[in-house]
Amino acid sequence: MNPAISLCAHLAGDDVTTLPVAPDDALEWHDGPVVAVVRCGVCGSAGLLDLLDWTDGGRTRVYALAGIDAAAVALYLRNVARGSCDLARRQREVEALVASAGPPERIVARDAVGDVVKSVAWPADVAPPGDTWQERVRRAGPEWRRRVGLA
Repeated sequence: MNPAISLCAHLAGDDVTTLPVAPDDALEWHDGPVVAVVRCGVCGSAGLLDLLDWTDGGRTRVYALAGIDAAAVALYLRNVARGSCDLARRQREVEALVASAGPPERIVARDAVGDVVKSVAWPADVAPPGDTWQERVRRAGPEWRRRVGLA
């Protein structure tokens, strides 16, 4: 995590209404994006969505939203486009990109088409998740949905 990276003012605000994910920007997918880059519709800055919960069967997913440098995203896309015979390389590229993101600044609930259902500032008393989205979903309870105002 890079503490010097933050969301643009548009993505960090309470008035974000949509967070669409372009096909090339879905870093991990499971019946929808679970880790993905989103782009600000106003200034083009990038943000990183990282799945926290999908306890309603995936219809509404709750994510951590953090800033990420557009240059890091461009490097990731260029590296992936080059291809490799190393089957594990893409996963390492994703891990490197995720590690370059800033700390989570928002918790957002997003529906299947990318519309933001709820969005709140990341609570100061909550540490950024250090595990994988699979581990978080496996032990999911109502905490994230409650924190974003859905429970």
